[in-house]
Amino acid sequence: MKKTIFVSLIAILIAAIVIPTFAYMETTAINQADDDTMWLDSMTAESTNVDIHYGTAPDGTAINIGDNQKFDHGISMHPPMEGPAEAEFNIEGLGYRTFIALGGKDLYSAAAVGVEGITGTHVGLEVWVDGVKKAESGNIPYPETYLFKVDITGAKKLKLVATDGGDGIYCDTTSFAGARLFKQPIDELTDDVDPKPILPATPDPALKDKDKVYISDLPWVDYATYTSNDEMPEHRDENNGGEKISICGKNYEKGVCLHARPNDESYLEVNIEGLGFTTFAAYVGMAESEANDVTMGTCAFVVYADGVEKLRTDVMKAEDEAKLIKVDITDCKILRLAITNGGDTISGDWGTFASALIGRTDNTEELFGTPVPSQTPGSTASTSEPTSSVGPTPPTGEVSFVFVVAAAGIVFTALVFTILIKKKINV
Repeated sequence: MKKTIFVSLIAILIAAIVIPTFAYMETTAINQADDDTMWLDSMTAESTNVDIHYGTAPDGTAINIGDNQKFDHGISMHPPMEGPAEAEFNIEGLGYRTFIALGGKDLYSAAAVGVEGITGTHVGLEVWVDGVKKAESGNIPYPETYLFKVDITGAKKLKLVATDGGDGIYCDTTSFAGARLFKQPIDELTDDVDPKPILPATPDPALKDKDKVYISDLPWVDYATYTSNDEMPEHRDENNGGEKISICGKNYEKGVCLHARPNDESYLEVNIEGLGFTTFAAYVGMAESEANDVTMGTCAFVVYADGVEKLRTDVMKAEDEAKLIKVDITDCKILRLAITNGGDTISGDWGTFASALIGRTDNTEELFGTPVPSQTPGSTASTSEPTSSVGPTPPTGEVSFVFVVAAAGIVFTALVFTILIKKKINV
């Protein structure tokens, strides 16, 4: 009997230490109640009926709603064939009192049909708290948006809903941009907490002292290319196969490579405002590759300055020699390089802006030096692997502490047990 009591006490002691410890570990993963504010995309939906994208559009690019406004936080989802898309979050005990988000149809919806294809089409957004609908946008057309400010004081469940807007689910990817929780009540929050778009990447002032700068060495304000999955890496100084950039047998050390999209241009944008460069230049053509079949590729190359088309080439084919292009970009702020699919399929449509740069002269030899492309055979494979983001991960900063506590408890229990046995104490 005494032995049974002894064993029971030991079991209780272990349970008293271990069970609360692991319960704490489980709740700490999402409980950030010590923070005055929290981005909703730092949590994971407790329940949903569709794929949820945390902090990005479905293709991994920035959430983009309204008139091309990009956001680095938010929740993105697409309504299913029947009924609305729903994502419910457990916020019980976190102490947050206000939910704010800017909702609307995401520009990602235009990936296959172009902006004109989604302009005027509708979505509907709703916010539910503990089973009660607290706010709704109504059916709003692209590019309109709706600002949500919802009282969530004492709430247990927060649910975001996206509907088809009454006109079907055609290209209806919907985003709650800047979705965020606050501990302050609504009437204590000022407008400066409202979701704000990402500012365009600003150029380094030190570039003013350079005679030329390669596009592949600049931060890109925006970037869109065809993708068959959720991740498409930027191809800087390499072609689609990770090889050295090559056009019709000639290699180039620098440049950028884009894959055409079916119904819209693929492009990249750079901010060059105030740098004083006057010329954009590049050798354009279809990328060669030993890793991929690009023999059917066809593309036209387009250059824009502040949204105005400055140059458009004829459609180029895989067998065409590289074409030198130069564009006056005096006083340009945003430079866009784009490719089309050549008016046919997108098979093999990897277009390359080889040696793409901005400079302060239109003299070709001063821009590129001589000779321009290398004719050395062979290619150099890239050893770098593109990184990917598969969504947020729960905070782990406190987990190591918890393990220490658990381990210490177990060690202590074992020590007590050993001492009692050695002393042959009857409990």
